[in-house]
Amino acid sequence: MTVKARTDLRITDDYMFGTVMLDTGICRELIEAVLGEPVDRVELSTRQRIVEPRRTGRGIRLDVYLSGSDGVAYDVEMQTTHHAGFERRLGYYRSALDVDAQGRGSAYDSMRGVVVIFFTTFDPFGQGLKRYDCETVVRQTGGVLQDGSRIVVLSSKGTTGEVDRRLDAFLGYMEDDRIQVDDFTRKVDREVRRLRESDDWYGEYMNFQRRIDDAIAEGRAEGRAEGLVEGRAEGRAEGRAEGLVEGRSAVEDLYARLAQALVERGRADELMAALTNHEYRDMLLAELGIS
Repeated sequence: MTVKARTDLRITDDYMFGTVMLDTGICRELIEAVLGEPVDRVELSTRQRIVEPRRTGRGIRLDVYLSGSDGVAYDVEMQTTHHAGFERRLGYYRSALDVDAQGRGSAYDSMRGVVVIFFTTFDPFGQGLKRYDCETVVRQTGGVLQDGSRIVVLSSKGTTGEVDRRLDAFLGYMEDDRIQVDDFTRKVDREVRRLRESDDWYGEYMNFQRRIDDAIAEGRAEGRAEGLVEGRAEGRAEGRAEGLVEGRSAVEDLYARLAQALVERGRADELMAALTNHEYRDMLLAELGIS
């Protein structure tokens, strides 16, 4: 089981980050530091919400999903592992949130804005920057497409670039939580320490990790079942008895590697969707480079 000791849990851990951001005062201040503008009010729509952009589409789990008084939808994410599909993931989150935030039948001029914010413990674009603003640009004109959406990626590994002082302090805190250089990081650290010491919260955290383990076990069982079917088909087609064993082993290994990769990226709950949606599973396998 992937349960950490209380003292090892940090703001960069998925469950800790999501819980700290339940404090809408902390979350709003962090969003304001990112956007460089005041946010009147934010309301927590739900924590770790599953959004499905279309009826047959694959769902995504959001760390923290909020809505502002102006109707803007905010998604705030923490990611600690870099993988080849990161840029595609950014685009997919924005698209899914666009659809979820608008609702059916909305006029284009009344569509709500969407802001996706990713905090990362790696440098996703390799330029050494603390902040990356990702926008859709019209190639021929160089103009930014005014589609009402913003994607901001913050890297705790960044060493250059101007950012809000609170944001700079928070990125430093992500790297070393022993250092709190301003009131904001001290406020975050107090909440982290309070949660570490809470038996109720730690019990919820352990239950969360157990559900992840159950999802992994179910993924392996699904892999064995699918491998059994594929192995039999291969054995019949090629007339080889070992087709059963080889097919079952290969698919089980594929599911195990997919489960492990999702756990390492804090995305283990997406495994459940992969079990019931082959298109989603294939997209995950491609995104994570598993074959």
